[in-house]
This record gives sequence, C-alpha cells and structure tokens, in this order.
Amino acid sequence: MKMFFPMMIDIDKMKVLIVGGGKIAYRKYNNVAMYANNITIVAKSFNESFLKEEFLKDNTDVKLLEKGFELSDLDGYDMVYAATDDRALNMAISEHCHSKKILVNSVDNHENSSFINMGIFDCEIDDEKVLIGVSCQGKNPKLVKTIKYQLEEYFASRREKR
Repeated sequence: MKMFFPMMIDIDKMKVLIVGGGKIAYRKYNNVAMYANNITIVAKSFNESFLKEEFLKDNTDVKLLEKGFELSDLDGYDMVYAATDDRALNMAISEHCHSKKILVNSVDNHENSSFINMGIFDCEIDDEKVLIGVSCQGKNPKLVKTIKYQLEEYFASRREKR
C-alpha cells in the first residue's frame, strides 16, 4: 500500500504543467494558482471555464497551449498534473515524470502519482491564520471534501461565537 508523506512545499518558483483541458484540469489549476506563478496548461481543447473572458483576462501569466500533448512537452517542468480522460496517456506521463524525477499527480490513479493534493482551507484560530489540510491518502476524494466542509463550518461557527 502506497503512503504519502504530508508536507507543505513552496511552488512559487516552480514551473507547473497541467495536461488536460477539462473540468478536473480546471480544478487542479485552481488548486495551484494561488501558490504558483508559472503555469502552463496543454490540451487538444479547453472547456468553457478556461476560455471565459475573465479567466483569460485575470490570468495573463498562465499559458494555454491548444495542441496535442507530446512527452517532450514535459521538459523543463518541476511539477505536472496528468489530468486527461485518457488513462494510458496519464500513465505514460506519470512514468516519464518518474524517470525524470519530476513531481507528478495522475488524477485517475494515485498509485501512479508522486504527490497528491489535500483538501485545504484557511481559517483563523485564536487570531492566528491557519491552513488546515485533510487527506485520505488519495483513496476517497469525496470523503475528503465532506470532512473539509465540515471542518470549515466548525471553525467558522467557532469564530462567530467569539
């Protein structure tokens, strides 16, 4: 059984690549956008969330490459999300990243990933800003989401009582 070591990492100066243009790729983009400044997204096509005028206007530092993916597209990146609907392609991306020591998250199989994301949120506890993360080791994202929302509600109600 694969176990992931929980840690926080500064990705501000890392080059991040997201392969895929669908809703999961968009969600992964939203997860890293507040922490990374150099993000490229490559896909044959992009869903409407990526193409909305406000997305394009607000994210001038994000590069959208509308093309077919090639393994050479991984060159020079520090962190990669394999977020396509093609399991074989996600596997090939993961294998290539592992061989090149590039951090990779395969959205369809955490076993092929070198990292996973946690459900995270900011809150204030005793006037201190805190970042809280929840993980099920990549096995149950729905449960992570449920626990995250329950904790957010708990800490929000706790702050309101003060």
